[in-house]
Amino acid sequence: MTGYGRAREMRGGRDITVEVRSVNNRYLDCTVKMPRAYIFAEDAIKTRVQKAVSRGKVDVFVTIDATGADETVVSVNEALARGYYEALTRLKESFGLEGSITPDMLADLEMTLETMELGPLLGLFLQSFLIKFTMLALNIFIFVIVYGRMIEIYLLTSLAPIPVATLSNRELGAMGQNYLRSLFAVGFQGMLILVCVAIYAVLIQGIATGGDPIGAIWGCIGYTVLLCFMLMKTGTISKSIFSAH
Repeated sequence: MTGYGRAREMRGGRDITVEVRSVNNRYLDCTVKMPRAYIFAEDAIKTRVQKAVSRGKVDVFVTIDATGADETVVSVNEALARGYYEALTRLKESFGLEGSITPDMLADLEMTLETMELGPLLGLFLQSFLIKFTMLALNIFIFVIVYGRMIEIYLLTSLAPIPVATLSNRELGAMGQNYLRSLFAVGFQGMLILVCVAIYAVLIQGIATGGDPIGAIWGCIGYTVLLCFMLMKTGTISKSIFSAH
């Protein structure tokens, strides 16, 4: 179906113009282009098109001139805006993201959430809950690994006089040598941990956050899981290098 239609009407002091263009297509493909402030009506327009057209590529263009509209008093939901701002700030601090949080960013986030249906909103809520739980578990895991290595270094250095005293003994000298290898391995493991954290920071900074914020967050979680795995392997790698037991 190929066709073109145009309509213009004044409503509430607003000059509304709608243009519809269609070309032949095997299936129905409807695209709506309209001002961002009225994007909430996009689904309703697509529903009306689906009722009237069964197939074809349909492009709907909506322009609205509101210069003559009645002045309205806009009220700001400060509590909701503060909640959005604090949530975005926590994400920015947690993942080391650059840039500032602007009113346009808050408006885009609110508009995106308002246009989502119940199913996607529920999925977004479940993803957010799962992400929060996963990041908490990963943070605890990293805390245990890093501080566990610090405690191990403290114990090795505090007990140093005992194995070092056996170095001069032929029969027990292997104990002191193995201790030195273990001490060097633990120190080298600390350097490997620093290298892993530095690589992790570079990978996190390289994640694009503009298009899909949820995808970016899952990417951060993936890199965090990789960091945990590498932190676990640092002990094995350092001990194998120094042949420590």
